[in-house]
Order: sequence, then structure tokens, then C-alpha cells
Amino acid sequence: MTPGRLLAERYRLDERIGTGGMGDVWRAADVVLHRTVAIKILHPMLARDTRFRHRFTAEARTVAGLRAPGIVALHDAREDVDEHGDVTAYLVMEFVPGTTLADLLDRHGRLSPARTMRIIAQVAASLDTAHRAGIVHRDIKPGNIILGDNGEATLIDFGIAHGHGDPGLTATGLVMGTPSYASPEQLRDETLTGLSDVYSLGVVAYECLAGRTPFAASNPAAILTGHLHHEPPPLPVEVPGDVAALVGRTLAKHPSRRPPGAAALARECRVILAAPATEAMPARPAEPTTVPIRVEPPTRSVAEQARPHGRRVPVLLVSLLLIIAVAAAATWALNRRGGNGKGGEQPDAAASSPSVVHDVTDEPTPIMNAENERCLDIGAAGFSTLECDAELFQDFTFTGSEGVYTFADEGGKCARLDPESDGHAIIAGDCGEPDEWTVTWLRTEGDWDVWNFASVGGTAGFCLTAGAGERVKARDCTGGVDQEWRTKATES
Repeated sequence: MTPGRLLAERYRLDERIGTGGMGDVWRAADVVLHRTVAIKILHPMLARDTRFRHRFTAEARTVAGLRAPGIVALHDAREDVDEHGDVTAYLVMEFVPGTTLADLLDRHGRLSPARTMRIIAQVAASLDTAHRAGIVHRDIKPGNIILGDNGEATLIDFGIAHGHGDPGLTATGLVMGTPSYASPEQLRDETLTGLSDVYSLGVVAYECLAGRTPFAASNPAAILTGHLHHEPPPLPVEVPGDVAALVGRTLAKHPSRRPPGAAALARECRVILAAPATEAMPARPAEPTTVPIRVEPPTRSVAEQARPHGRRVPVLLVSLLLIIAVAAAATWALNRRGGNGKGGEQPDAAASSPSVVHDVTDEPTPIMNAENERCLDIGAAGFSTLECDAELFQDFTFTGSEGVYTFADEGGKCARLDPESDGHAIIAGDCGEPDEWTVTWLRTEGDWDVWNFASVGGTAGFCLTAGAGERVKARDCTGGVDQEWRTKATES
């Protein structure tokens, strides 16, 4: 492709403004409507794959339905065939003036915690819109976030997005996405939910604060191993503890240990911004060093051990090597930004903690849904919510530690997902390991602590949700109010 070429007798290519693993992005002119647009042209190798091309177009139709501030609008998806039978497949998108977050980090190295939280909150809110429409972005990275002149962040390039639980766009065995920002489940080529995007956005937040990605390395195997098995290095000492804790939670290996959805992540960022403790950290360039990653047998949590791994890692490693070979220039840029900005200085325990442990009460407590303000109850027909009444058997007792619990009613029956159903039905049974839930503290409201309950084990990744009417089900984690539950606050 060269400047001046006219596509579909309508779109004139003016300037190539980006290159990625799937193709090139051009600033172009729509000569019919007299407006500037952005055009993403699929790589010729991928355009020759008929099945890939058809899925690319079908998914574009789905993404075109997204209408929200902070999400770039998709205008058109076309395929042009020349006289030789060669196909040019491309997407025509809204052109967003501004600078990418990647360019901003190239210039400044690091951002202040406050600015980082504002950007992450805006992008997370945009992702929540996509996730509620059943779309997972799959390629969250600084190059796909544009910061406008007004400071607002816009999420671009839904070109490899796909629905919840679908395998996503692949060609010749490649796992699409950017390895340095990919979630563990994405690297394993497992089915994805919006919590994969939450992880990738956590990598972006880490890079904004540290001046490097958490597992920056010149060896693709080290990047892979870091995301799958290692904890990220501590953030700089001047990053406030609540910011470091939130970023650490987004980078949890197991999806159920992350914030329960993009909406929840956006909300937590805004809470931090509202607190006076989020002081500005002066931005400064990161030192051009690479963090060494040791490749050794991993130590996994109980929750991670309970989850099946899906496809074998060596197949994916071959995919990563192919992606790295195609994107050598991008890898060079990554290594150039690989420093930690603080030398050997280490943060205190509060700043480096990957998560904040907030214990649930050890006393029997009702569990109230935050949306309908009705209390959880186990009946003959399963789980439901009823009007809260102290005379009914609605008190539950939690057993466990470090955020993983079972919870039982006064009859000693525990909540569990029914493995013989569609995975969404909740039944009561004798308490044991299959009944464990990751119980994540969100905030305290008066006399109540507010939590999210996410399943652990073979049916991991579903959140306890107040369904239509009185029914209670397990649904994909969205961070909605219907997935927030209150218990009696622990005494401080």
C-alpha cells in the first residue's frame, strides 16, 4: 500500500500511522463524506485465509454495534478484489486525534499514580460497555489507547475482539494479541472472559507506574513464564499502597482473584482518586534495563492448582516466537523502555503488597444483595433471595482464609455450583473443597462490608448473582451491583 491509493473509490490513504501483527493502520480521507478516518488493512497473508477473513468481517459487525464514549466507532468493513484476484480486507474507523499512551510513555517514561488511575478508570469504563455486549477486546496495550487533547482516553483497535467464551481470531495456530500484555489464560489459549482484559489493563497500569511492563525481557520464553508463573516485581516505592495493591490484584494469575469486572476496576480507581492520599509522583524516564526473569518450576496457589490448564504451553511458545519475529521493531521498543526507574531501592510492605487482605466476619451473618437488598436463602428449590427476616434461616458462616472460603447456612449446607447443570445453577451440599469461593472485599458501607463471590475450581470464573426475580445464579463476572453482596462488617 502506498499514499494516495484509493480504496473502494472512496477512501484515500494519506499516511501510515501504525503497524501491528495483523496489518497496518492508515490515516485516510473519506472523499464522499469529506472526513478523516482511520483504516486498518489486514495483512495480505491473513487476507488470503478465507475462513479468517470471513470471521474478521463477522466480528467487525458485532463491534460496530458498540456506541459509547471512550470506544472508537467502526464505520465500515470491506473486502476489495483486484484484477489478479488478490483480496484487500480492511476496517474503516473513526479517526481520533491525539497521542497514544505508548508515545506518552516513550516521552516521559512513567506517569503519576493519579494520572494512571484516571486513564485506567476511563479505559475500564469503556471495556465494561464492551463486556456487557459480550465482547472481549483481547489486545489491551498502550498503543491501543489514545489520549485526546482534553485528556480523555479512547480505546481503539477491536480488530481481534470476540465474544465471551469464544476462541478468538487465530490463523495457523497463532494466539492473537500482544504477549507482553496477554493474560495467563490468553497465553494458554483458553476460553476468555472480560477478566482477561482486566489483567491486560493491569499490565498497562503497571507500565505507567514503573516505566516497564512487569515481565519485560528480550527472551519471549521469559515473558511467557513470567505471566504464567511469577509475581511481578515491586512497583517503585513512591507508588501509594492502595494503588499498588489494586494493580497487584489485577495481575492475579487466576481470574477469580482479580477485581470482579471492568466496572469494579473503574469504580476502585475512582475511589482511590477521591482519596487525598493519591499524591502526584513526578514522572521521569525509566532506566534502560531489563528485569531478569528466572525460569523455574512455579509455586501455585490452591485456587490455581484446582483449575485445569487447557492446551499445552509449548504450542503457544511457537506462536509467541512467530509473533515476536513479525513484530521485531515493537520488541525493540519494549526493551528500550525496560528499566525500573528506581535502581535497587525497594518499597515498603504496604506499597509492594499484591492485594489487601480484608477478613470476612467469623460470626454468623446474613448475606444481602446490594441491588435488591434481599437476603440469601437456601430452600428446597435452591438459592434465592428473600425479604431479610431474622426469624428465617438466613445467617451464613464462613470457613477459610486468605480470601478463599466456603459459606454454610445454619443447617451446615454449603453453596456450590451444580456440575451437572449448565454451570450456572447453585445448589446446597455437604461442605468441602468443591464449595470454595474467592470472596473479594470491595468496600465498607456503614455496618456492612461489600463483597464479590467468584467460584473456584473446575467451574471457576462465575460470580454469585441475584438473577431475575428471587432466583440466584452464577454468571460471568461483570462487576455489576447485582454481583455485590453485603455481610456484617468486622469490628476494627
